Amino acid sequence: ALSDRVGRVRMLLIGLLIASSSSLLYAYASSSLQLLPIVVYQSIPFAYFNPVAASIVSDLAPMRRRGDVMGRYLTSPSLGLVLGPMLCSLLVDRLGYRGLFLISALFPLIGLLLLILLPPRVPEGEVERPGVKASLREVAMDRDILILSYCRASFSTSHSIFATLFSLYAVESLGLTPSQVAALFTLRGVTNVIVRTPAGRLSDRLGRRLPLAAAYGVVASSYLLIARVGALPIIASALLLYGLAWGVRAVSEWAYLADVARPEVRTIAFSYLSTVFGLGSTLGGVLAGALSTVMPYGDIFLLSALLNMPPIPLILRMRASPSCLHQSGE
Repeated sequence: ALSDRVGRVRMLLIGLLIASSSSLLYAYASSSLQLLPIVVYQSIPFAYFNPVAASIVSDLAPMRRRGDVMGRYLTSPSLGLVLGPMLCSLLVDRLGYRGLFLISALFPLIGLLLLILLPPRVPEGEVERPGVKASLREVAMDRDILILSYCRASFSTSHSIFATLFSLYAVESLGLTPSQVAALFTLRGVTNVIVRTPAGRLSDRLGRRLPLAAAYGVVASSYLLIARVGALPIIASALLLYGLAWGVRAVSEWAYLADVARPEVRTIAFSYLSTVFGLGSTLGGVLAGALSTVMPYGDIFLLSALLNMPPIPLILRMRASPSCLHQSGE
């Protein structure tokens, strides 16, 4: 809501400035008591940066190529999630923690300079936007966005359960080493990065619904394999499929939302869907802690698989997005 008032590009600049300065604060923190306010300060851009940036990208993307453009944009944060840990593992012994934080402050600073020198040509202030309440009401009352919200909540809840418990399951139950677990997560991250751009192009051709429904089916199948098959090659294959499905799901969801939400409420809609993911992640973390005290890990992962099955028929009942109808000539 604030970005619609002060300008979306300005909000991105503020977020990059906070991201860079928070890394500097971490580098020179001298006690654990100083960490809490830094964490709160750092969380500010994480709350809004991606929805605002995705809203800008969706406005700039031609309707017929929106999936392709969103896929290319969404490759960047997933690539960062792979490169960040990789750089950390390579540099931490040489630079130490303080040196790492100083280096990490450079990345958002470079982004800040690029955004100042090469700002996107976004038509700020030219669109009359409804108030926050009216925008939220429009988004929350849309049947297809409600379905998308439920699907996203199902995925994020199961994903949080998996992220919380898989390392313990792999080491304690399957006997894998920590390095093998790290390699499995890296495999998932790499496939997640690689698939996003082609997934966007595919959704432009086939529509958003079929790739999205298939992605949820593959996620559920991955959890089933992890829950019931303990062999390392099968686990690795399941994580590979998980990464592919994650990337296809993310691109298809954002592209579909950009298609069905009016430009006047698109920033609010993107923020709303991000909030749904956060709520699902919180619920998943709570469930992981509670269920692990009364159920074996395998049964919990079966529950995660079940969470991702009801979205499939619901997705197929959503209306086709306008861009796909236009492309097919309907």
